[in-house]
Amino acid sequence: MLYKYFSDDAIQYFDDSEYFTLKFTKLEDYNDPYEQSLAVDLAKANFNNVDYLIGLYQKEIYKCKGYLATFFSNRPDITPMWAHYGNEQRGFVIAINEKMLVEYLKDRGLEKISDFKIDNVDYRDGIDSEFQKDFEHHNERGKGYWYRAVNEYLLKAFYFFKQDCWKYEEERRLIIKDNHKILFCKDNNMLLRLPKSCIDYIIFGSKTNDIVKEKLQVVFNQPMYEFRISRSNVESYFIDSEIYTYCDISKDLVIRVPNCSECGEPIEDSYMNKGMCFWCYARNMD
Repeated sequence: MLYKYFSDDAIQYFDDSEYFTLKFTKLEDYNDPYEQSLAVDLAKANFNNVDYLIGLYQKEIYKCKGYLATFFSNRPDITPMWAHYGNEQRGFVIAINEKMLVEYLKDRGLEKISDFKIDNVDYRDGIDSEFQKDFEHHNERGKGYWYRAVNEYLLKAFYFFKQDCWKYEEERRLIIKDNHKILFCKDNNMLLRLPKSCIDYIIFGSKTNDIVKEKLQVVFNQPMYEFRISRSNVESYFIDSEIYTYCDISKDLVIRVPNCSECGEPIEDSYMNKGMCFWCYARNMD
């Protein structure tokens, strides 16, 4: 499942049609200044022809620049993501079925490996030793294998490497050729139109207002869940309209019982026989 975080004001860009759009951007417009960094330690590289290697390096980088990207997360319960992209839990998350998304892209003509790529971001600090090794081999003229292997590696390094400080995002990224006809321009933004049938469910934050919730229901007409953080510990959980409690939804929604009959919070063992969490039980004792 792919999870896309939105702030509450993003609801204005959605309507009740059968489709929705995702924005695609050049990586240099993202918030990480080290995006598209392909650092190679030339001082340690084992080669003789420096000018040739630098020229080859620049040529391969140029080949990689023809893609636009959009990002997702592998999890819908990352607190910093809700704080940043979800506007302090006032926004919402769309759960997109990755298999259906990929099938839709292929049906629309993105069949070649070079047309699009979807993959997890690899978080690291410093130069990748395998990339350094392959890049040195790339210096050997006539080695067609290394041209293909390093070119593929460069594409991943260019779009799917980030500094380790961003690891909390658990990002999964989709890139598409910037000149592919499936993308269209509107108000100087490059957009991808997708059917809402790709969406499995919607999650809204604990501070999302009723106007946004109502519009989410009208616009998407999909199962909806609320993201909450437990008052008894640091665990997050999700509730539906019937106050059934779910947790660990990185892959699927898994029902978690027992839960509080009043607020839906998971119940600690010591309060299981009371049918309420500590907080609701204490309030009812007043």
